[in-house]
Amino acid sequence: MSRTLRGAYHQHDGSPRYIAGASPSLIQIITDKLPYWSFHESMQFYAGLVGKLNNNELALLGCNDRFFLLTGLMNRVDMIHPWLYERAREIEADPDGYLDLWARGHGKSSLGTNAGVIQEIMCNPEIRIGIFGNTKEISRPFLAQIKEEFDTNELLHEVYHDVLWENTKDAPSWSVQGGITVKPRGIPKEASVEAHGLIDA
Repeated sequence: MSRTLRGAYHQHDGSPRYIAGASPSLIQIITDKLPYWSFHESMQFYAGLVGKLNNNELALLGCNDRFFLLTGLMNRVDMIHPWLYERAREIEADPDGYLDLWARGHGKSSLGTNAGVIQEIMCNPEIRIGIFGNTKEISRPFLAQIKEEFDTNELLHEVYHDVLWENTKDAPSWSVQGGITVKPRGIPKEASVEAHGLIDA
């Protein structure tokens, strides 16, 4: 059964996005094979093919493979582990309606919040995401980590140049306190990602 291809077209008008310049063979791998491969099969794929992909193909792969986004484009090599790979595939297959009760230090924040928010933004830059904790002091460090990734990751900037600002001074908002806003296609009323507290006034 084929998976839906994410990030291939613009959400608002259906015009081509990362599918432009992507090879049919890569598209078939993403939709029909990669979701069902084992950890070792995927690692062989990454080692043998990823270095040959153009930026649009890397962007398309990152939109559809959270494990690759995290370990490849975000350089989290500490997350290369079969158990974490299985969790990434589990989240991708059925992302909503679950409470993930993994032990502390087992990648919930890295896979679910950090890579998850970044992947959603790259797939659809018009999305608006709220990160909530009991207080702002709990939720803001998660936003700070995402902001730092956008500020410092040169590969993400190269691959997702249509989403990330070359100069964040041009962004409508770019702070942990006020939220961060990626390149909009319209006039955004809210930041792309904001952090809030449930009990704060």
